[in-house]
Amino acid sequence: MGPFNSANTYYINQNKCEFNDNESMIEYELCGKNTNEDHLKSIDYREEQCSRFDQFKLRGIYHKWLPYIYSQRPCSLSCYSLQNGQILDASMSVRDSTPCTYDNPDARCIQSVCINFDCLGQVNGTARRDQCGVCQGNNSTCSFIQHRIQRVLPMNEEYRMLYVIPRYARHLKISKNYGNHVLGLFDMQHFQFFLKGDELELGTKLRRVYFATEFVFDPGNPMSNSPDSFVQIHTKGTIYGDVAIQARNLNINEDLDPLDVEISYVLPLSNDL
Repeated sequence: MGPFNSANTYYINQNKCEFNDNESMIEYELCGKNTNEDHLKSIDYREEQCSRFDQFKLRGIYHKWLPYIYSQRPCSLSCYSLQNGQILDASMSVRDSTPCTYDNPDARCIQSVCINFDCLGQVNGTARRDQCGVCQGNNSTCSFIQHRIQRVLPMNEEYRMLYVIPRYARHLKISKNYGNHVLGLFDMQHFQFFLKGDELELGTKLRRVYFATEFVFDPGNPMSNSPDSFVQIHTKGTIYGDVAIQARNLNINEDLDPLDVEISYVLPLSNDL
């Protein structure tokens, strides 16, 4: 759902080098690279490609198609329906310069193959971004936010608002206790849920792209004592929209479990990096 700006377009130069032994090597150069993630000039290349299917009806209705990435085929174009979660395999590759994943904005798909560029545009380079997205940064422009919310919610009612994650947040992590509650994520711009925990299949890990980043919904293992087993929702990339965390108490009796949610994320100190 990120804003479009053609000024943030990337190009790939390809040079073929011939050698005396009849072998050849293809050399890539990433042009128009952005060493600092410019939050106000971002474009989700995959979403733009998936949106082309919005104009077609499927079983009599129009769908909003958003990106879906198969980890084994990151450079294939697949999309999911916001309406019913159905996966559409477009049987084609994403266009050149599309990022391979949402976790790493620098690795790019070239001719259906994921090429590992670093943030300086060098193939297999070592330059990395800090937690705010600054190439070779030292986290000095980052604000690290942590909150803990403990609350008793009315039993068996609708979702209640807990907290709003501001746009441009990164490395979001939401954890909750194993009380009888479910979490939901709500799009504050379009006033709609893009996740409801009570609609997920029990124990199923789910990935959904929204606001130009990939949210991972992990139910964890309630039998495990590891702190990681409590992680419910996390994402690495920049969230290009305001997301409300909501919760619902599924108890049907008076024995109310208190809700306990921990939220952490990184916020750039400036949106004009």
